Amino acid sequence: MIQIAGSQLCQWDVGRSVNISDSKATHVHFANHGDSKAPIIEIKNGEAKIPDYLLQTGKTLHAYAVLDGVTLESRSFAVCKRERPESYVYEDDRRNYIYDLITRAEDAVEKLGSI
Repeated sequence: MIQIAGSQLCQWDVGRSVNISDSKATHVHFANHGDSKAPIIEIKNGEAKIPDYLLQTGKTLHAYAVLDGVTLESRSFAVCKRERPESYVYEDDRRNYIYDLITRAEDAVEKLGSI
């Protein structure tokens, strides 16, 4: 079973994770709603860290518990939207920007292919 560790997820949260119980899964794939790629995070001691940049958008977060390339379970979590805290510092903002550019480019190519 995939469960959020702690309280509800909110936009701009950092250091959050999910707990994986009753599963043989070794990794969790995380993605925001509409993403075309999902980072693969190893499960350690029944826990997988949610990449901080996935909580910057406020979009629904999807988690997939995986073993040897096979999805054993999936779960979606609402992320409450809120204002960016003034003190919020995230060193990988550039990574999120590049990730967003890649996703937009892939979406544009896909749209062109369907014309």
